[in-house]
Amino acid sequence: MLVIGALIAFPAEYLIMKRWLENSVVQTDISAWIYISILLVLIMAIVLCVGGKVLITNRENPAEAIKS
Repeated sequence: MLVIGALIAFPAEYLIMKRWLENSVVQTDISAWIYISILLVLIMAIVLCVGGKVLITNRENPAEAIKS
């Protein structure tokens, strides 16, 4: 889902930012490393969130979870 979202969001954001930067006084380029770093941060956040939930679930006693 992250890859599909990135494939939709990154080109849309590039087109919007390119138009906005053309009207700006300070001209700068939009580098690929920005998109790569955003994608890596999102992957790390997802891994940490899902991994945390897996660890919490792994520590629970299944018999106790079924009782409640």
